[in-house]
Amino acid sequence: MADPSQWRWIVERLFLLIGTHFLGDFPFQSEWMVKHKGRNFSFVDSATGVEICVARWYEVMFYHVATYVATMYVFMRLAGYSPAPQGVIIDGVMHYLVDALKCRGVIKAIWLDQLCHLMVRTALWWVGWL
Repeated sequence: MADPSQWRWIVERLFLLIGTHFLGDFPFQSEWMVKHKGRNFSFVDSATGVEICVARWYEVMFYHVATYVATMYVFMRLAGYSPAPQGVIIDGVMHYLVDALKCRGVIKAIWLDQLCHLMVRTALWWVGWL
């Protein structure tokens, strides 16, 4: 059985991962990301009438995932933890995939989307990579 100081460290890290998930996935995600991560960001040029694509949906998704992962990484480092590179990469890739499935309508409920994200982070925490 782990001593109390180990439990504090374990629980602190897990709560930090859950908290940074919600920070990175909600308040740190811009309205632009929310609006365009599922579809291309484009506008119609009023002079020519031509639609101009500024960013493809997968680029917008990349910006969101980069913000999400950076939030976790920065707060973990500030708290004195060093997430393993493979954990950071897997967390980002899985977040991208889950959000892509949500944007494409495969995952319909927000609770299922959030459950998937938290299961990934918990699994990466469990193996010691986050």
